[in-house]
Amino acid sequence: MNKEVLSWTATIALLGITFFIGIIVITDKFQGYPDPERIIPDWESLEIYSLDENTYDARITILEFFDYDCRHCKELHHNLKHIKNENPGTIRIKSVPYPLNEQGYGYDAAATAICIGLQNGTMTTMHETMFENPAIANNVEHDRFVQVFDRSNIDRKLLKQCLENGEYEVHLHTNISVARLLRISAVPAIIINGHLYYGALSKRVLSNIIENQL
Repeated sequence: MNKEVLSWTATIALLGITFFIGIIVITDKFQGYPDPERIIPDWESLEIYSLDENTYDARITILEFFDYDCRHCKELHHNLKHIKNENPGTIRIKSVPYPLNEQGYGYDAAATAICIGLQNGTMTTMHETMFENPAIANNVEHDRFVQVFDRSNIDRKLLKQCLENGEYEVHLHTNISVARLLRISAVPAIIINGHLYYGALSKRVLSNIIENQL
């Protein structure tokens, strides 16, 4: 075999190895090792109103900025619940209502969620109901609402009063202001121990991010 053939063989082999390594790197990035959009300084001291059923300290805290009128937010929320259940006592999720439009279903649902949270201290049950159908948020007499109210000891009279008097506004507008200050321009967006990510991250991606943080 002459030198020219050997040279071409070596070049082809090198290109093949480079291509193979590139595929591995790209695969890892898309399947579980995304870079955060950016780091949020002083994220632990953010003054936000969250629908947080967990009061314990955890090694991982996730701030979930969402809009009820957002299909991808619903998808991410379910994935976060799955990851939390797989890591009991390790993850605290603080769900932060952040409607992108200050009118419509998403805003109404966020207002209702905050009013329920102010009344009960949490709104775990209603959270799922409004993700499934945010259009019922401005009708607390809706059959699906009534059924959940009966299970959650929610006082509908107090809820209506909160909505009519705008008691939720200061909390909701604070969330909107903080999100804009952080330049969070889209939802879903999550901050995992200070690392900002966008999009409906898969369970596998979330698992790998969590493992990297532990």
